[in-house]
Amino acid sequence: MKNLSLTAHVLINLKKNEDIRGEAAVLIREAIDRARNYLEIHFHNITDPFEMAIVTYALEFAGSPRAPQAYVKLKSLRYEDQRSIYWADRPVPPSMITWPNSNPRIEPKQYHDNEGYAVHATAYALLSYTSRNDIDDARPIMAWIQTQRNGLGGFAATTDSITAMQALFEYAKKRSDRIAYNFTVNFDVTSQPEAKPFVQIDKRNMADLQTVEIEKVYGRVTMTAKGTGMGLLLMRTFVNVEYDWEQVHEATRAYDFNLELKYGPKYNFSHIDVKACMRWILPQKAARSGLTVFEFELPTGYRTEETYLKHMAYNDHVRNLREAENYEGKVVLYFEYLDEKEVCVRFPMDRYVPVANMSRYYDVRVYEYYEPYNAYITMYRMLNLFELSICHVCGSYQCPYCPYYASASWIGSSVVLIVATLLVVTLKHMLDTRLTFHSPR
Repeated sequence: MKNLSLTAHVLINLKKNEDIRGEAAVLIREAIDRARNYLEIHFHNITDPFEMAIVTYALEFAGSPRAPQAYVKLKSLRYEDQRSIYWADRPVPPSMITWPNSNPRIEPKQYHDNEGYAVHATAYALLSYTSRNDIDDARPIMAWIQTQRNGLGGFAATTDSITAMQALFEYAKKRSDRIAYNFTVNFDVTSQPEAKPFVQIDKRNMADLQTVEIEKVYGRVTMTAKGTGMGLLLMRTFVNVEYDWEQVHEATRAYDFNLELKYGPKYNFSHIDVKACMRWILPQKAARSGLTVFEFELPTGYRTEETYLKHMAYNDHVRNLREAENYEGKVVLYFEYLDEKEVCVRFPMDRYVPVANMSRYYDVRVYEYYEPYNAYITMYRMLNLFELSICHVCGSYQCPYCPYYASASWIGSSVVLIVATLLVVTLKHMLDTRLTFHSPR
């Protein structure tokens, strides 16, 4: 069975550019007709939920007479529970709901290895619903998408986030009560009783993101909303952890990973060579991964030169490596894909800022770009750097009182300086005497 999703994607974008004039307009019109006819012939054989979702929206968007039939088939592929409707290749467990008071609260979501797929498919389904003005039936779809947001307000990856935001925006535009939106959300923070933060939402700013920062993170935060309308309230919390077992780990371990660190000859480890090897370990799911990202957190004060990374990406011919970046505090590599054959990369870290007594553990992760919870997430340990004092890493002129640059070494230098000074004085005296003896009367 041929995959129709690429044809559907092209059809949607060609339809958005119908306003082009000239010779290109004829070609675009012909391509739209051929793509729509192709989808109309083959959509009956689709079994994949994402493929059905994007094809249904493409037919709806292109004004196909077969769109109602595709819409019926799309509905038959959905998952449904008591609170929501969504599309996925397999069920996505719902978030836990607690009742701290008379109102339910959705607890932080768990991560799943098909999250990007499910959000992307459900977003296209929501676009199909809103295109047909089935706003009431679309509400549980909208609610499910909202529960999949991450702490930044987006979703699993880039493409599913863009499509989901577009679908939510179209849904909001189609709601008939949007003109009456006018409500206030007040925050009562027990750790900051003097502060009374609030946000006001109406038809003018209903699409704008508004944030409230709570500096003292203890006690209780109570939110009260009054007025008319609908909004999403998302609370983001995060903590820094010291040990691997405290991390939020991958939903599915999709990669094998090995790391070697080779320290330079100097006692203060100012130069470190890194060797990282990785491979795909889910052949039962796919023969190879999708676009893969390797993120390596650098110790504080260290950096890897951008020129070295670019040379590695463009000239060293590392298999499938397409880009290398040096972001603040981390090295990021992009692979077109990884398979079961191991790929290794090597790069140096050099100390640029004298920092000592640092953290013992640093983050490293390998993950699929479009399904980021197919991953390998861990920490690597730098106990050698943790044990360094500031006297180990600063220069002699910066640390005159450190034992490495004082005591015996300082006495030896002083003796040499005194002897040199006496020699200069003696020579000068002898020279002056000789000049005085030969001077004319």
